[in-house]
Amino acid sequence: MTVPLDLTIGVEIELVVYYDIRRYEGFLSSDYGVFDEPKASDATKLNRLVRADIIECLRRKGLPVNGLLDAPKEQDTISCWTISVDESIRTAKEERTNEWDEARYTGVEIKTPALYYSQSSFVQIQDVTNILKQNFTLLTNDSCGLHVHVGNRSHGFPLTTIKNLGLFAKAFERQFNSLHPIERIDKPHQYYRPPTRAWGKFTVPETMASEIETYDDLCELVNKLNDAKGEGLSRYSAHNFMNMTPATTWGS
Repeated sequence: MTVPLDLTIGVEIELVVYYDIRRYEGFLSSDYGVFDEPKASDATKLNRLVRADIIECLRRKGLPVNGLLDAPKEQDTISCWTISVDESIRTAKEERTNEWDEARYTGVEIKTPALYYSQSSFVQIQDVTNILKQNFTLLTNDSCGLHVHVGNRSHGFPLTTIKNLGLFAKAFERQFNSLHPIERIDKPHQYYRPPTRAWGKFTVPETMASEIETYDDLCELVNKLNDAKGEGLSRYSAHNFMNMTPATTWGS
């Protein structure tokens, strides 16, 4: 008897916040409770102030949000929204073309709690994005990404499920590509590498269906996401199977 998957999701949204430095500069020289590095640069402090502002905004709306300097337990972390920084978000282009001295840009990553795969979860994500758009000036550039993590609680995924997901990703590659700007598809080491760029012989669905019979075969597919020097570029694949590869065999 097939047991239905108990799916959970976690979404990470990378974006750039455009703000007026005058909103925060009065706090730069004060002990505002967000500076754990006394010698941090003003840019670092401003990023913390912007994130603290977002946290307070969401908390005022009744949402559970992790604090900047908290060290919560793991179960607390995944049950709350998290406002963090991602060093891959670049704002140099926006800073160069800025014509207003008081304007600044900072990269922010919005992480959802672990959510059940349900319509109510999608509504919650939409509500939060609406709150942010109403209270902050947001934009995205070609360094921003959207990550969707899918889990089956602590049970892992049956091999058949992973196999079907790979076949689906390859069969609809052109449709997935249409969701992304060309610069995310055409560069070999950008953050989006479709199956034809990353999966070697498993690019052919028939090969995937016939040759992935064990988890060792799946590991071989995952290893195709590494470059020739073994630098481990799995994060550059549009469909990352790395965390779906078990350390021990799951029942299939």
